[in-house]
Amino acid sequence: MKKILSVIICLLLCIGTIPYCAGTAALKASAVRLTPVEKYGQLQVIGSQLCDRNGNPVQLRGMSSHGLAWYGEYCNSDVIQWLRDDWNCDIYRASMYTKESGGYIDNPSIKSKVYEAVDACIEHGLYVIIDWHILEDGNPQTYKTQAKAFFDEMSERYGSYPNVLYEIMNEPNNESGGNVTWAGDCKPYAQEVIPIIRANDPDNIVIVGGPSWSSLQQEVINSPLTGFTNIVYTVHQYTNESQSYWPTSRMISAMNKGMCVFVSEWGPTDADGDGAVKADAADGELICLGYVADWMFNNQTQLGQKVDFTKYTHVNFIHLVRLLL
Repeated sequence: MKKILSVIICLLLCIGTIPYCAGTAALKASAVRLTPVEKYGQLQVIGSQLCDRNGNPVQLRGMSSHGLAWYGEYCNSDVIQWLRDDWNCDIYRASMYTKESGGYIDNPSIKSKVYEAVDACIEHGLYVIIDWHILEDGNPQTYKTQAKAFFDEMSERYGSYPNVLYEIMNEPNNESGGNVTWAGDCKPYAQEVIPIIRANDPDNIVIVGGPSWSSLQQEVINSPLTGFTNIVYTVHQYTNESQSYWPTSRMISAMNKGMCVFVSEWGPTDADGDGAVKADAADGELICLGYVADWMFNNQTQLGQKVDFTKYTHVNFIHLVRLLL
């Protein structure tokens, strides 16, 4: 999230994919329901599209956790199975904050919740994003050594499973001081971290963020990574800020250059979780974009974050997200 530590509805979208078709609906209605991973298998990037094992463009929709250190009780096998079966989720994002209180830098044992999330997604046939959730730290170079060790361990442990995607830097930004750039910070970081992953896992998707809270700045488009396969570039999008923040022209420009654009955070409110729920605009965005993972699933009070799914206080918000998924 750009402004607040919590934002739990992260609808993951990859630009250039296609919406669900009648065949998918029929599959879901059939007596034998395939899990998302059974349906799509090993994901791959072909040109500017995310594709299934057979090279067909795919659409994935799902939810993100909030910070695993704070709301780990909502990250378990029962919840993930429920999100698959009741909310039709294809993908789950395990968001492990790094610098914030209880995050990985001061509390490396929090990776046990990542294990729990990934193991549950493998058990229930969902895709899962392992999210190195930098925010307060701002510059991915700050804890690069720890990131390399973390992704080495995760890719060695899970590299043989087609379920896994790696998000190597959530939202680089300047709020901790300095001037975080693509050329000086984010790109060199990616060039060091991705080979660590590829040594253990040659195939699974790597999600790459960039400066200004992963808003796909022009400097990223002008100088994409080279020498790697199955790389996607992320954009984080919140419907109430679309007019000023949503980089439509840059996304199109990136796709025209053959870059696969993947929205790993999305929400139908403001970026800080407040503001009105814009249902019509949100639905239109998802139709245009292709796929989705909504940021934040837990029990707090702000509209676009921390949904109290035990008491269903924010009925309109919950109903909208469940319908969109």
